[in-house]
Amino acid sequence: MKTMHNKILVVGGGAAGIAIGKAFKQRNMDFDIVEREDNFSGNWYFNSNASRVYRSTHLISSKTNTQFSDFPMPEDYPAYPNHEQFSNYLLTVAEHYHLYDHAIMNTSVEQLLPENYGWRARLSNGEEYWYPEVVVANGLLREPYYPSIKGEFSGTLIHSCEYCKPDILKDKSVLIVGGGNSGCDIAVDAVHYAKKTFHSLRRGYHFMPKFINGKPTQEWLMEIVSEFESPEAYWSYVKDIFKMAGFDGQDYGLPKPDHEIYEAHPIVNSNLLYHIGH
Repeated sequence: MKTMHNKILVVGGGAAGIAIGKAFKQRNMDFDIVEREDNFSGNWYFNSNASRVYRSTHLISSKTNTQFSDFPMPEDYPAYPNHEQFSNYLLTVAEHYHLYDHAIMNTSVEQLLPENYGWRARLSNGEEYWYPEVVVANGLLREPYYPSIKGEFSGTLIHSCEYCKPDILKDKSVLIVGGGNSGCDIAVDAVHYAKKTFHSLRRGYHFMPKFINGKPTQEWLMEIVSEFESPEAYWSYVKDIFKMAGFDGQDYGLPKPDHEIYEAHPIVNSNLLYHIGH
């Protein structure tokens, strides 16, 4: 049975869905948020099917740069909150803006079809609704990507999305494939548990510490940008500072990056190079 809804459909109740719902609520707009899990916070809902965080996960963007400007995180949160703190913050935002009143939980959108200048949505609970507008906020991380690698391997093979805690690495020889933030975090976990840790990187990367001059690095970067006449001068200075702080991968035998520091998502990790150096 098809019902007409003069609402906006938001697909997904993670951080983006919460942000969109908050904005709609503040503008007195009517909407539904359809969420597959039984609560909000998406990727940050630890141990849920939507979550890809592990026990040691912390934000790599600072509290100040991550929070809503009109709804700050608690003052007692550290500069880089852990996954549980950030999830609790998102749930607090959802509760404060009464997003639960608009939520359809434990439900997924199985089909969206254009119809009458809007969209007909079929939900997993068997219901169908027509919406004039749809916002898709179903995340980027739910489906893992497995590269095709030739050869055979008889050991245990897992994707980072399946990794929750380092106990599974205890006393094993471990190879981490990939130099993104997750790969670097897991490599740091592994050195404390594994018998041997190997880390495979396909190219050189730029590494950023979490703190510079007593401040979260992103806030320091934003603070000093006005002091430079050009982006080239700014980034040249930043790279010099990072090198003096011990965050040039080439000093540890890693390849020279094939891209500029501002051309790719940064690796924000204060421990990886430290352990390589040891």
